Order: sequence, then C-alpha cells, then structure tokens
Amino acid sequence: MSEHAVIAVKDENGAVLTPKSVTIVAGGTTHTFADVATQGLSLDLAAVAAGTVQLVLELPDHPKLPFALKLSGTTTKALGFDGNSPICCTLSKQTASAGASGTRTLFVFAFALTKKHTEVVLAAGWDYHGGADNSLYAKTWRDDLYAGATWSSGVKATMTKVITDSTLVTMFDFKTGNRVRWMKGKSDWHKLDTVLQGTVATYTAGGETDAALTRRHDDDSISIVHVYGYVQDLGVAAPGSVLRFDIFSHAWAGGPIMINTYEEAAFRSSGQRDPGDKDGRSKDFGVMTRAADFKKAFASTGAAKMWGCMATTIYRMLVRAAAAAKDKTVKLTVTYETSSFTMSANEAADYFRDDILPNTYMKALATAAGITTHGAPPGMGASLRSVGARNYMYVDQTTYAVEFKWYKGVLALQPDESGYFPYAP
Repeated sequence: MSEHAVIAVKDENGAVLTPKSVTIVAGGTTHTFADVATQGLSLDLAAVAAGTVQLVLELPDHPKLPFALKLSGTTTKALGFDGNSPICCTLSKQTASAGASGTRTLFVFAFALTKKHTEVVLAAGWDYHGGADNSLYAKTWRDDLYAGATWSSGVKATMTKVITDSTLVTMFDFKTGNRVRWMKGKSDWHKLDTVLQGTVATYTAGGETDAALTRRHDDDSISIVHVYGYVQDLGVAAPGSVLRFDIFSHAWAGGPIMINTYEEAAFRSSGQRDPGDKDGRSKDFGVMTRAADFKKAFASTGAAKMWGCMATTIYRMLVRAAAAAKDKTVKLTVTYETSSFTMSANEAADYFRDDILPNTYMKALATAAGITTHGAPPGMGASLRSVGARNYMYVDQTTYAVEFKWYKGVLALQPDESGYFPYAP
C-alpha cells in the first residue's frame, strides 16, 4: 500500500489546464509531481515529511498558488487541506491497483480555476492612534465583493460580484507586517499563506514619540513599496489580473498613512523615495522603476479606492465660504492656523479643479494604473460604521451636506454610495 497525491486542473469551461509545474513544499524541501501513465500528475508521499505543507500550482497566466495542506501519519499517510477547504477544489480519496505491489491510495485534488488569473489586492494601515483595526474593514470589503452586496451606506445594496470561488484575495496588514492570501472556502476562507514583509514586524509600541517614529522609519518592516512590488510582479506573471486595489488607512491628499513614518529632508523635494518611509506618497508613481509592470497588472475594468480621509480643514472652510458667497467674483479670505487663502468663489472652483484634485494621491494612482480611483473629497474626513459584524469606512453625506452640494453643483462630482469621489486616469 502506498499513498499518492494526484492533481487535475480545469478552467471555468471544463477544459483541461496543464500546469507548468506542481510541487509540495515540506520543511524547506520541494517534491515535484510527475506525469504518471493512467494516473496523471502525481506524487508518491512516502518521502514527504508529515506536517503542514504547501501544494504549489504554477499555471500559465497565474502567479504561483501555494495551497495550505496538512499531511499526517508515518506508515500510512493522510492528506487534506489545512483549515477551511477552498471551494475551487474537490478532494477525494480513491483506491487504485498497483499491480503486483498491491494497491495505491490516491488523494485526488480536482481544481476548477479560471483560465486567466483574477486577484483583489487590499492594504490595511496600522491605526497609530489605536482606535481601529483596519484589517476588519478590508475583510468586510472582501466579503462584500464575494457576496455581490454591501452595507457600506448603512443598508443593504447590491453591487457587482467581483470575487469568484477562485479569485485570489491578498491583504497587506501593516499592523502585523504580514501579507495574507485567501481563496473562498467552503466554510469562511481558505488561507493560502502568511508572509512577513521585510525582516521584522511593525513596531507598534512607543506611541508617536520621536524615538518610536525613528525606529519605524529605520526598521526593515512592511512598507507601501512591498504592495507596489507585489502588484508589479502580478503585471509580469498575470497581466490584467487585478480587479480591485483598496487601501484602508488614515490618509491625506498626499497619500495613505500606513504606519505614520516620514520623509528625511533630503527626499522631500527630490524625485526619490525615502527608503525608510513606509507611507504612500503622490510622487511614488512618477518615480517607480517598474511603472509599466504596475500598470499591466490591472484589468481594464479594474477599480481602486482609498478609504481614508482628506480632512484638510482649510479646504473645507474654503468650500463653505465659496458656497455661501452671493457674488462669486468677490474676493474671500479664509484663514486656518498658518494657512490662508484669498480668492473669489469662482477662483476657488478653479483652484480645486485645476490644482487640488489633479495633485492628489488618488489622481496619481488612477493615472499610473489606468483605472478610476475613488477617494475622499477634499476637506472631508472618513467615519466608521458597524452593521452587525460588518465594518465600513464612509464619508458622511449629512455631516458634509454643504460641501457635497457645492462639489456636485460647481464641479459636477458625484459621490459613490459611501461618499467617495471618482478620480479618473
């Protein structure tokens, strides 16, 4: 009696997909499947060490897919998924003749995967103020994209179902420093892998003291650059595969604040990224060395969204002053702390249209990816909402009723259901 793993892969139309390679990785040792007559792609499990292992599929137009398995037993072995089984695979245990040597036990993994890879990429910033776990908002959005329904406005609304049973969902969790990948499971989600980005976890102690900020800057920990690099790699391995790119974090016009680091003085006005800076910057896409790969990763129907704030107080004050002005040509002066604007309501409209909106992180991302990117309107902050066990960020259209009316009427900007404006490429 011997035990073998057997792999079969078909696409959404039932046509056979031939892998470039199939391996099981156990304890750092790679075991490669071979094409065995009458049995197909298979692997004798005799030499594979028991424990948690990875079944790695390498298919054309896909990144490597490392499904999590558990192998148990010594003399007689059993093989199955570790945790929740993915819906995209049916696992069956079969018995086959091995001629004079008796019988074989076959663990047959029958995968149903799309011929062309699809993926959703999420990034959850660490809330350095300590008030929220942004990974919860990312996971809720993951669940909504699979369900084809969202409660982001507070009530259920249907939306396009983006995630299918074989769509890979990748989340960069800046609180833990890990990249986590899932596919939909028969119960909850099947976790493919968890990989630390950089060499150390995010330093979350010390608050916002200078010492803590310096350590976060200097540590080799997770950075927005890891997210960009992952997307760029998809542009090479699976062009056109990214259907959604969503960032949940504190934010401002200049970009998402992933762990609240900073730029050294020498980099602030340069065309270079500060290697220690972990946050997103509007200039990132103009200085990318692999900009073409980044753009190639996105599907033509893809979309992106930055769910954080753009709550620059003086922007809100300027909009309110412009909205209240009876004569749109009369100069207005708006001052907040050390910032001041003197312009008419008409000039304010031009300022937002020609200077503020085109120079946001959202606009830069939209142009770099070639897809529409939603983000908070200038001057508005994001609020948090729980609907049962679901968690959402949104821009309150009641709190900012005056601002929304002005943006709609003057700049013809229409918010989505959760209050975010589109920034087109």
